[in-house]
Amino acid sequence: MWTTYLFEIRGDSEYCGEQFLTELQDASRVEHVLHARKYFPNEKLVCFGEISPFEAEILGLDTY
Repeated sequence: MWTTYLFEIRGDSEYCGEQFLTELQDASRVEHVLHARKYFPNEKLVCFGEISPFEAEILGLDTY
């Protein structure tokens, strides 16, 4: 089953406040965090948790 998690970049970064999604198949929260870290290794990330496909579509954020 595919799952989608919502993240936000925080801290003293030029990307601070930007939100994005991760979408992985058969993955836990920890796997989503590790996946997000691959794309933003030097950023402070906040994971807001899992969201539904409908919510993800409405938000229209970049998905990794």
